[in-house]
Formats: sequence, C-alpha cells, structure tokens
Amino acid sequence: MKFIASIAALTLALFACTPSSNSDGDGDDDGPLPDATIGLGGSMGGAMGQGGAAMGGAAGGNAGMGGMMPPMMERPIDDRCPDGQAGNYVLVLYPDRVDAYRRFDFRLEYFCEFLALSDNGISNATGMAFNRDGDQIFVTQPEDDKGAVYAFSANGEFERRVARNVNLAGVDGIWNTFGERFVIWSRTSQNMYELDSDGSFRTRFQPPTIAGSRVEAVTDIAFVDQDSFVATFSDRPPQLFKDPFGPTFPMGEIGPANAVVPIQTPEGVKVLMTAQVGGIGNAYGVMLYEPIITGRRPPELENIMVSADSGDIVDGQDILILDTGFMILDSNLAGTARITSFNHEGQVEGSIALEGNQNPIMILEARVFPDF
Repeated sequence: MKFIASIAALTLALFACTPSSNSDGDGDDDGPLPDATIGLGGSMGGAMGQGGAAMGGAAGGNAGMGGMMPPMMERPIDDRCPDGQAGNYVLVLYPDRVDAYRRFDFRLEYFCEFLALSDNGISNATGMAFNRDGDQIFVTQPEDDKGAVYAFSANGEFERRVARNVNLAGVDGIWNTFGERFVIWSRTSQNMYELDSDGSFRTRFQPPTIAGSRVEAVTDIAFVDQDSFVATFSDRPPQLFKDPFGPTFPMGEIGPANAVVPIQTPEGVKVLMTAQVGGIGNAYGVMLYEPIITGRRPPELENIMVSADSGDIVDGQDILILDTGFMILDSNLAGTARITSFNHEGQVEGSIALEGNQNPIMILEARVFPDF
C-alpha cells in the first residue's frame, strides 16, 4: 500500500529538514497481450545492486499451485490470532505468510500470523496491497507460466482467487495507483499491467513518456499524482515517469534503489528512497528528495537521511513512514532480516530481528480485524 503519506508531524519534522483481457473469478485467461518491445532506451545491463522488493518486489522463485485452486485448509483466524482486536498493525509479507506486529512508537512486538498464505497454496507470494476501502487485501504469486491474484479479507481470512492469467506470468509486485486500480509488473515479460479495483486483470499499463509498457528491472513504484510515478530499478538510478520528459535521477548521485515512498508536504510530494548512495555499486542509504514539481527534470536531493557508511541498513527492501520517523526493512543478506526504526533526524531508535529463515518482502501498516 503506497498511498501518499500525509502526516502533520512527519511533514514538519522529518521532511522539512534541509542540510525519502479480463478474467473472471476463478477462471484462467490464456490469451496473452502482444509484448510491448519498446522500453527504456537507457537501460543498463549487468545489475550491480540487489534486486529489491517493496510493495512486492521479490524474485520469482519456484511456482506455487500451478493450475489448481488452493485447498481450503486454512487454519481459523481465531486460532492464529486468538487475541485479535480491531486496530492498526504493522504487517510483514513473506513468501508463505503475513505476520502482524504491534507497534509502540518505534518499537515492534510480534503479534500473530495474520494471513496464512501457505494454508491456501501460496508459497511464493511476491506482493500485497489493500484496496482503497481497506477491507480487502490482494496477494500476487507467479504460478508456472501464469500469475495469480488472491483476495483476503481485512479480518485475515481467505476469500478467493481473483485472477490467473498468462499476462501475469512472473508477477513480481502489486501497487496502488492514485485511483482504485492497481499496477503489477511481470518479471517474465518486463511489462506493466493494470488490475481493476477488484483485483481482476484489465489490460497493459501505459507509463507516461515511453512507448509501450515494457519497463525493465523494476523493484518498486510510488505514484506521486494521478498520472505520474517514480520507479526504482535493480540496475540503474530511479526514473520519474512524468510528462513531458520522464527524467532519470542523476547517475552520479544515486544508483539502483529497492524502495520508494511518497510523502505529502506543504510544498508538494517528496519521495524517500533506499538506494545506493553516490551511484551504482555503492552501499545503501536513505535519500530524501525535494517536491516533485515538473517532469522536465528530476527533483533535487534534499538530504541523505541515513548515510551509506553508517552501517545502519543493509539493503532497505522496504520503507514504512511513521508520524515521528520511519522504519526500514532489511533482508537477511547480512545474516538476519530485521526492521530498524529511525527518528525524523535519521537516528536509530531501535531494531528487531525477524524470525524464520525466509526473506521478508515488504512492510506496511494498516487497520485490520475490523469485525473483532
């Protein structure tokens, strides 16, 4: 869920510091759309950064349930989360589950297994997004030569498989747009596609300023207005897809990035990114950019919130914005996956190691258990 954060305390503190073919319910749609071969002319080969995951960017891996519908063997939510009650929780997506954490300002405490993905045949999830109403969750998974979208309720219960489509093959993330629809990216075809508000497949998605829908090596996407978004990549600097020019961020300033989030401020929408500071091949840090005003040039770098040489983050797979700062999700690249909390000045406030040997994919905060 990459809705624009509009938090007063965050705006005044953290980001004001200058010196971040439709398919029916369960049926398959086997008709692929023609591949859009015109992509990013400036794409550089040979990724030097870690392929990222935010709002669903994670490598495809083994296929899940293939053509079968998931077995209905889900453990009851009352067993998984016996103390569940309506409220805000931090959710961490893994390939086979979604864990819920209670947040106490900068501190996290494990609560329960919120979505039992593996119980429903999902062992290779790559993305997760809430709808605009916050009452339905969509999870993506690549399955053999296709890809699928599954729906869960905000109470943590499986609802149905919404779509399974050859165009979704290698689906590697799902993102909220400025409206009610969603955008997904296929690692297989390197194309972007659009899903309807109910998660069903619509058509190919057309980014502004390029011909076709092929955008290579995507790691994350954040919409900054109705028609424009910032995309990050595993092999090159981020790009602002905004008319008229769709500029790329400076190569000598920022390299491959794993996560981007938009933040609404009185001056406009800023973006916060975890990226290789100073260019391709460097260590990861957290970089804040000034408001996006035009598509003629990229925004100016406002501040490096977490320096690359601090050792405070590893690869920054995702970012969660807080009222008083932000949290960074790191993979287990350095041995243990963890979430680190930072205040509005970029100082570490706490860190929690995540359990299990699987890599976390993304982190978000949402209100769940509405009927508890």
